[in-house]
Amino acid sequence: MSTNREFLEKIRELNISCIKCLDSQMLWKNRNNNDDGLGWFIVVMCDRCNPEPYFLDYSMTSNLIINGTPIFNMDDNPDEYSIVRFPIVRKMYDFYISMKRRDF
Repeated sequence: MSTNREFLEKIRELNISCIKCLDSQMLWKNRNNNDDGLGWFIVVMCDRCNPEPYFLDYSMTSNLIINGTPIFNMDDNPDEYSIVRFPIVRKMYDFYISMKRRDF
């Protein structure tokens, strides 16, 4: 099975509605400079979930995790979503399956 197909199947089964942010509703974006010392990155609302993405915070790092989900680059190529996000989705899916088995 192709990675993209498996990725999309797991996304559907996990009921994730946004493949860009994996429903975190946040993305990070590069800043042009850090002359003010606030950070090299900004965290913004996902432009796919929200018609008008807006600024949330500054960050010195792009390695951001919210509620166990990494925050992705706003400028990631859509053709690479399944490659970049698949390892995260696979972990989420494995956890989902383990919890589902536990409920029985």
